[in-house]
Amino acid sequence: MALTAAALIEGLMRFHEPSQIKGVIFNRVKSPGHYELLKKAVEKHLAIACYGYLKPSTAIQLKSRHLGLIQAQEDLDVEDKIEKMAALVEETVDLTKLLFDFNNSVDQSKKVAYDGSGSVSLQESLSKIKNDWALKVDLRIGYARDDAFSFYYDENLETLREIGIKLIPFSPIADGKLPDTIDGIYLGGGYPEVFAKALMDNVTMRESIRAQAQAGMPMYAECGGLMYLMKTIETRKGEVYEMTGVFDGCSNMTDRLQHFGHVEAILKLQVGGKWESINYRGHEFHHSVVTARDLNQVIEVNKKEESWHCGYHKHNVLGTYVHNHFYSNLAFLEWLLYFLTQNKRRAV
Repeated sequence: MALTAAALIEGLMRFHEPSQIKGVIFNRVKSPGHYELLKKAVEKHLAIACYGYLKPSTAIQLKSRHLGLIQAQEDLDVEDKIEKMAALVEETVDLTKLLFDFNNSVDQSKKVAYDGSGSVSLQESLSKIKNDWALKVDLRIGYARDDAFSFYYDENLETLREIGIKLIPFSPIADGKLPDTIDGIYLGGGYPEVFAKALMDNVTMRESIRAQAQAGMPMYAECGGLMYLMKTIETRKGEVYEMTGVFDGCSNMTDRLQHFGHVEAILKLQVGGKWESINYRGHEFHHSVVTARDLNQVIEVNKKEESWHCGYHKHNVLGTYVHNHFYSNLAFLEWLLYFLTQNKRRAV
């Protein structure tokens, strides 16, 4: 079985050539003797280094729920677990050799960023967008950030800040209303179904979001954010909780994943008298389904032989189940900036 580890790693190295795999760290190895068997097998047959191993440890286990791990901010012992992880690494991984080999193997001239076309680097494209929009935007965007809403790609938030947008966090659970003087709202993913009662009990926040949506404030919501914009959330036990009611519909929790994995999405929407059709990549990962009336379906998702709609538009609100990393297609980022600036409405 130790020899099989070498065969497995060789398969990974040959899967995409030339390989960038320079070394290996083994996980869940119970003894130094076991590691020595693995190390001997790999270094005899492969031109890569073994840097050590990690022992199994129940002290660093992370709990999970129906859509993955319990969020870091909910784990009161997370800092202690991180310290224990660091101690485990220091105990059985040769960090000195690892860092030395890494620093001597990286060729900075060969680093290439993916941009989808191969003609212009991602960094160059991003720089152009930032320069083009830096003098155009005067936006203050509120974004939901608490136990119910925490899934954001950090790069998305960093990119918006670098363009010059002021991002203001708020809590749909704890805050009484939206932040003052914001021009739009960004509702990320999370677990609104787990915190549905707390969200329902914050009546003034729900009313504040609904009133701003009806007045024309632009809002962009993904997955959990879309569920919060519905009229209600119904749990698997049949419990019904009132949400913002921006969209006239219900988000129903089910016993299984509805859509899971990477998808190709097409957004078709008219903004400022101009029709846009944007193709972008994203992923879906949810147990809920939306049942809604009279909603303008503006995002079509394609995966293998299937296609379905999962994006809805009303007033100046766009909600979708697709989680989108802006780097997947910078055209979507530019469209979003246009959407926000064309429709911005500063709350007072």
